[in-house]
Amino acid sequence: MLVLVDSIELVKKYIPKFPKIVNKIIKKKDKPTTIIYQGAKKLAKNLLNIDGTIRIRIVNDEFCKELIFRFNKPIVSTSANFSGMPFPKNFSEINNQLIQQINYVVNWRQEDLIISSPSRIVKIGENNKIEILRE
Repeated sequence: MLVLVDSIELVKKYIPKFPKIVNKIIKKKDKPTTIIYQGAKKLAKNLLNIDGTIRIRIVNDEFCKELIFRFNKPIVSTSANFSGMPFPKNFSEINNQLIQQINYVVNWRQEDLIISSPSRIVKIGENNKIEILRE
């Protein structure tokens, strides 16, 4: 799972030692970027990975930004596919069995056929070492 936020200020609220290098990574807006940080504060313990890391993405989608802004809190997300299955490129490719298991699906961009790609995943390790896990 990962945590979605609407701004870098919200990231800083949950990451005790915010690495300055993240500013450069986030400014590269060619695709969504999920960053794995060492440790977190003020988040549910079950969101942390076994190694104590947390995945956070600043959203670009206006609907998501507005939702997070109105909640005044991050939201938890996961990928829209079963583990090991291909990433859906748009809503029409999401497995219907998965949709049936969801409590609520927002009626937003469901007819949109724009092809999306999975986010870039960057891990910030010890001493702010950057590791690209998925480009």
